[in-house]
Amino acid sequence: MSAGLRNPRTSFDELVEIRFVRIRFQRLCQRSHLASQTLTFPSGRKVEFPVDGFPKYCLLEGIDELGYIQHQEPGIAAHEAAHPAGIDTRA
Repeated sequence: MSAGLRNPRTSFDELVEIRFVRIRFQRLCQRSHLASQTLTFPSGRKVEFPVDGFPKYCLLEGIDELGYIQHQEPGIAAHEAAHPAGIDTRA
């Protein structure tokens, strides 16, 4: 997931603004819970927020796209064993 990577065209002023918004949001929001997709404010008010399934799964599992594929390796190997290639692409 590239959300943590900085866009090389992002200016310093934009980075400062992003950081300011992040700090203000953290002060406003007492707690966020990704699994239930809720934010809890100091007043006790809870607000739901949307998260797509795949990024949510990866964040909760602590993996990126490559880690997801690596977790699928047993299934991939079983599929490849059951469906041998007609052409050897390694030659």
